[in-house]
Amino acid sequence: MPLAVNVRHVDEITIVDLAGRLASGKSLVIFREAIHELLKGKRKRFLINLQTVTYVDFKGAEELISGAETARRRGGDLKIFKPNRRAVHLFRFITAFFAFIETFEKGDEEEAIASFHQPTAR
Repeated sequence: MPLAVNVRHVDEITIVDLAGRLASGKSLVIFREAIHELLKGKRKRFLINLQTVTYVDFKGAEELISGAETARRRGGDLKIFKPNRRAVHLFRFITAFFAFIETFEKGDEEEAIASFHQPTAR
């Protein structure tokens, strides 16, 4: 199943709901193009909802990091919401992934959105 992307907005925060696989191939192209289109539209604060993502591979994790770097270069940020256990396990193997991308494994979406309005240590 290719990656499905649904975009919602809550004030200046863009919530990107992903479903399917965030893995090498067409899925990464779909994700990358979605983020770049949003950045062209002046959106720069992203909450990536992984709640219905069934699989993330190393390339998918790299693409999340790349998206965060791009958003930050433009004065924004990218955070992750509700990754599954397998994705969290993969992220732990990537040096400093959790230090680089704020990740909300638990809690509700409102908490994750509110975090964009709090100062960060980055």
